[in-house]
Amino acid sequence: MHNLPVIAICGVPGSGKSSLTAALVLETGGLHLDMDEYQTFTDQDVHAIAAQADHTGFYNLFDVPELDTHLAGLKSGQAVALPGAREALRAMGPIVFETHFGRAHHKAGQYIDVMIWLDCPLALALTRKLSFFLDEFLRDDHQYLPLLEHCGFEPLSITCLPLESDFRLILARKR
Repeated sequence: MHNLPVIAICGVPGSGKSSLTAALVLETGGLHLDMDEYQTFTDQDVHAIAAQADHTGFYNLFDVPELDTHLAGLKSGQAVALPGAREALRAMGPIVFETHFGRAHHKAGQYIDVMIWLDCPLALALTRKLSFFLDEFLRDDHQYLPLLEHCGFEPLSITCLPLESDFRLILARKR
């Protein structure tokens, strides 16, 4: 029986979890497992979760169907049909698990062998998240113009910034 290690990469959205996970998978030949592929908590009623939540059991209110069985299977060397994969995959090295919750979620936390928490200033995390979100929107130079004009802004300049993606900084003034 195998006992492949599960390395959890944790942090707030925008802290660099995906970047570090990709680098670790590349360096170790590991398998990337992303909690976002399993999450259904964005479909849950936030008010209902908040009403039920106590400090110790908060993370366990979030449902992540099949994540625990997939982690257990991968850890033991089985081939598992992961969400979005065309065929069942088998880990040949560490399972690099990208998660917001770390060991705090009882279903996933029990399989984590090593946990890395990315401590990132929230302002930086928010900036990174917004840049990824806006990148798709701004990829086409002319796609943003109707929105800016609708909001009463006139574009002054477009500057490409040397970030992780082809992100454009738009300077606009109110008409």
